[in-house]
Amino acid sequence: MSGVTLKLMQPAKALADEQAAKIVLPAMKGDLTVLPSRAPLSLLLRNGQIRLLDADNRIIGRYFVQGGVVNAAADVCQVSSPRIENAEDMTPEKARELAVSAPKQEDRDYYQMVVDEFNLFGMVK
Repeated sequence: MSGVTLKLMQPAKALADEQAAKIVLPAMKGDLTVLPSRAPLSLLLRNGQIRLLDADNRIIGRYFVQGGVVNAAADVCQVSSPRIENAEDMTPEKARELAVSAPKQEDRDYYQMVVDEFNLFGMVK
């Protein structure tokens, strides 16, 4: 599959290295789609959902990020964020519990965003 490679990293470790036809990122000023052969870019991310799409625009992967930065060049989209979670490993109930029990406001905000994304996109297992 030709496309864009997504590399997800947290400060201490690499988390994922996946291929997709397109990658939708939660940029600060709105969602941004990264396509193959795109001009290089660097930008800040807000709390949100990264979506990997196939050639028919079907979602083939999702990750939640707590802000971060992205650098995209030469068909590689490299995301660095303090918190990255595969949507497959999260449920609305787990996110609600974490939102209530999180010690910091920024963590509560992040998990509330996850709950909101589940509600908005209906991502229930």
